[in-house]
Amino acid sequence: MQFLIDHITSIVIGAVLILIVAGVQLRGQNSSVDATQYSAAKTRLLDLAQMMERDFSNIGAGVSTAAMASAIQTFDTLSSTRVFAFYGRVDQADPDSHLIRYEWVPTDSVTLKNSQVVTTYQITRLVDGAYTASSLPTVTRVRIDLMDADSNAVGGMYSNTRLVSVDITAVSPLGVGDEIEQPRWQRIFRPANLTRF
Repeated sequence: MQFLIDHITSIVIGAVLILIVAGVQLRGQNSSVDATQYSAAKTRLLDLAQMMERDFSNIGAGVSTAAMASAIQTFDTLSSTRVFAFYGRVDQADPDSHLIRYEWVPTDSVTLKNSQVVTTYQITRLVDGAYTASSLPTVTRVRIDLMDADSNAVGGMYSNTRLVSVDITAVSPLGVGDEIEQPRWQRIFRPANLTRF
């Protein structure tokens, strides 16, 4: 009888140890997946940020002083397709200005770790009407503000723009995990060309 009790006890202890090891391994695996998702989202967001930095810093580049008041063509954040369009240089070797257009449209929604459901957006970049680049389709926040030199909103007076504020967050294109974080990129641009007039 003692042999049977010892045998059952050792089986129970072995099962408990196996469950502990499996739990530790599962937690490690979840952490690895979350880190991979965050890294993928951050990498794609930084690619988008690099493109926007180049474009937004060059707003008005290559535009004559007489036409500078119309360097910013369109700014619409209320329509279903949101648009920010402006003239600027796309290449330092090209002295001409081109119409650069950023569009962002709602594509889907995701549930974050705090159970909040947020809309996702796809950002598209066009130069002179031609599609050039697209962001990850899981941008969860796109906010662009046009401000004057005193950081006041310019409203419809685009010619008063001296500062462009950008705030973007995203989630991983690999899917949203239980503990996924949203990388965020914020920047305020002061395009030198907008201060010429």
